[in-house]
Amino acid sequence: MNVNSKTIKELKEAIAFVVLLAPDRFAPDDRLNLESGFVEINSGIEYCKEMIDNEGAFEEIKKMSSDAERAYKNGDARSGAILLQKIRNMLTA
Repeated sequence: MNVNSKTIKELKEAIAFVVLLAPDRFAPDDRLNLESGFVEINSGIEYCKEMIDNEGAFEEIKKMSSDAERAYKNGDARSGAILLQKIRNMLTA
C-alpha cells in the first residue's frame, strides 16, 4: 500500500487494501495494520479534497471514513467494508 495517496486512484487502492485485509488479516510482521490503513485513507481524502466534486461530498466522505473505522474497531467488519465501498463508489477517476 502506498504511504501517501496523492491521486484518486491511489486512494481507491488504499481503500480496497483495507477492505481486503481489515480487521485482522494484516501480516503480523508488516507495519501496516487497521490503524495505519485508516491513516492512509484519511490523509488521502484530505490530499484529494480538490479532486472531490464538491464540499458536501468531501464532508460526507470524511464522515463515512470515520464511521467505517469505528465500525471495524467495534467488531462490525461488514458495516465498515460497506462504508468504505460506498466511498470508493463516490470517488471518480
